[in-house]
Amino acid sequence: MAALEKVPITAVSPERLRPILGDEYAVAGEAIHRAQEVLAGRVVWHINSTAKGGGVAEMLHDLCHRTESTMARVYGGWKSEELTTNWARFAANFAQSHGVAACGTCHWPPNAERDYDYANPRFVDSSAEDWLRYPHLTGKTSKVNRETWGGPDYHRNYMRWWFSHLPKAAGVNADGRLNNWWEYVFNFEKFTCLSAVTVTRYFVV
Repeated sequence: MAALEKVPITAVSPERLRPILGDEYAVAGEAIHRAQEVLAGRVVWHINSTAKGGGVAEMLHDLCHRTESTMARVYGGWKSEELTTNWARFAANFAQSHGVAACGTCHWPPNAERDYDYANPRFVDSSAEDWLRYPHLTGKTSKVNRETWGGPDYHRNYMRWWFSHLPKAAGVNADGRLNNWWEYVFNFEKFTCLSAVTVTRYFVV
C-alpha cells in the first residue's frame, strides 16, 4: 500500500470563505477578530479530531464523508444503486450497486454486506485498480477483500486505500468535471456553483 504524502500547510486568509458564507461571513468575521484578541501572543496547536474522540481511522472517516457529500454535489446527486455518473461508478459496492463493485463508500467497502463491514473476508470482483488509471478506464476487474487493504486495523487501512484511489489526473473529463477530484475536496472555495460549465470555464479559460 502506498504511503500517504506529506502536504505542506500555510496560513490562509479567512477571506476565502466570504463567497461561501455570504451574509454569515460578517458573524464569522466578528468571531475571528474576538479569537485574535484572546489568542494574541499565544502559541496555538491545531489537533485534528472527531466529535467523540478516536484515532486516525475516525479522522479519515470524517474526511471520507465530506468527500462523499462534496462529490455528490459536484455530480448533482448520488444514489448507490444508480451508476449514472463517474462518481457513482467509483463509489459502487457489490451489495448496494446491483452486484457491481469499484472502490466502495465510507461505510460500505466494495465487498461489504452491512455498514462498517471493513473486515469482511469475502471476495468480490471490483474495478478499484482500474480507477488508478482514471479517466482512461478499461473496465478491468480483480478480486478484492479485506486483505486488499490489510489489517489488523481494517477500518483505518480501508480509508487509506480508498483515498489512494480517488482520481487525481490533470484535465477536464468529457462529463465536464475535473479529473482531479482532490481539487473539489480541498479547494472547495473555487467552486461556488459546482456545475460543469463553471468548472470548465475556471480551469480552461
